[in-house]
Amino acid sequence: MLSICIPHYNFVNPTLFQNLFRQAKLAEIKFEIIIADDASLPDKKQYLEAFALPEFKKYFLKENIGRSAIRNFLASKAQYPHLLFLDADSEIISETFIADYLKNRSDKIICGGRLYSNQQPTPEYFLHYKYGSQVEQFAASHFQSNNFMLPITVFSSLVFDEGIKTYGYEDVVFGLGARRLGLEIVKTNNPVVHSQLKTNEEFVNDMEEALKNLKKLIDTNRDWRLEKEVNVSAFYRKLRRFRLTFLLSIRLDEVLRKAKELLFLNIPIGSTLLITVYKLYYYHLLHKR
Repeated sequence: MLSICIPHYNFVNPTLFQNLFRQAKLAEIKFEIIIADDASLPDKKQYLEAFALPEFKKYFLKENIGRSAIRNFLASKAQYPHLLFLDADSEIISETFIADYLKNRSDKIICGGRLYSNQQPTPEYFLHYKYGSQVEQFAASHFQSNNFMLPITVFSSLVFDEGIKTYGYEDVVFGLGARRLGLEIVKTNNPVVHSQLKTNEEFVNDMEEALKNLKKLIDTNRDWRLEKEVNVSAFYRKLRRFRLTFLLSIRLDEVLRKAKELLFLNIPIGSTLLITVYKLYYYHLLHKR
């Protein structure tokens, strides 16, 4: 028995729901596909009305409640003992995706992973694609919320932090919470492809928003575990300990401006390193404010 939970926002992806339904039927289990739309634009959610079979439960929220709260909402509507969470912009690439998850059912948190397409996008999506395909999909040390399964009893002991209203690091906080409770997070080779790419401008804006979120979380909760878990804050912590952060203040505004210009030039070599540099300097800027 499986509850498949899909947080949905502004991305038309009927193939995902068709594939999930077909594979769950083939598995001959009791299942439900719960879709919670987080106040999408009308033309981005209307297609969901076509999924009218009893196995589909759809909820259309009038106001956007964010990435943490929407997942908690989905879990609250689930009736079966295991939850499978998938982002709505996922592409299923394995014909045994559901069957493989069912074989791995346990009291653990099972993460299936994330891939990016082998086909390079147009230049306006270059940054997200490069960072995703060269860094994100290999970040095996962190919990990733785009594709995971766990018992509903385990989720109830954790839940996502609804204090995180804006974009960024809610999945890292969830993973740290699991470890504090002694829960095991297991990586398995059952990935989905991340289909929705952000434009270069959207990617940089979200990166800045996430860093603001990170600093706020660390400052508010005095959470040194979170600070050490994320590469940019862990490295900044080391610089601060050796009193070297002043080096980042040298021509700070100029470095950030030039780094952003270079990011938007879509330089094929060194773009991920440039993203790392930009994140570090922007994180320092937040500390100076």
